[in-house]
Amino acid sequence: MAGASLDPRLPILVGAGQISNRVDNGDPPLEPAALMAEALRRAEADTGRSGVLGAADSIRVLMQLSWRYRNPGVAVASFLGIEPRQSVYTVMGGNYVQTLVNQTARDIQEGRADLVLLTGGEAWRTRSNAKKSGIELDWTKQDETTEPPEPFGDDKDLIGPAELAHGIVLPVQVYPMFDIALRARDGLSVDEHRRRI
Repeated sequence: MAGASLDPRLPILVGAGQISNRVDNGDPPLEPAALMAEALRRAEADTGRSGVLGAADSIRVLMQLSWRYRNPGVAVASFLGIEPRQSVYTVMGGNYVQTLVNQTARDIQEGRADLVLLTGGEAWRTRSNAKKSGIELDWTKQDETTEPPEPFGDDKDLIGPAELAHGIVLPVQVYPMFDIALRARDGLSVDEHRRRI
């Protein structure tokens, strides 16, 4: 259509970045906040523009397990030398990856945010290798003076008594049960279901 323009509030992914820190192959050990910061630097490079990270008004971090920060968004922002006005941190749950993306798009569309950094990072292998080698990791520690992040999500117990009684607590135990139930509902053989998924 001639003369048509994009909605200025249309949420757009402008850059993506990823890093894998292979300490077992000689990479220097990076803490989760440093990994997230590097992934965001790579995302900025992917945009083809400098200064994108500094323009962010929000940094949103997915819950991590390998290291505890009081406010991981503040830790990541510190590594980047930026000061977004908002820091958000999800509660536990694999569903919050997509839920956070969806809410972020909604926040942009409805004018609550303009530029948002979404990130997550784990360093289990690094911690495990350090522990085996007797190395003390000098990673960021935040005390009570660090402002807590805005929580995102419902922090509900995702495991009920029936699951606990049967030892069904990990995603690798739960998700196959979903697949089996879907296959049974649809009347598919194992091979038919495998081809479908």
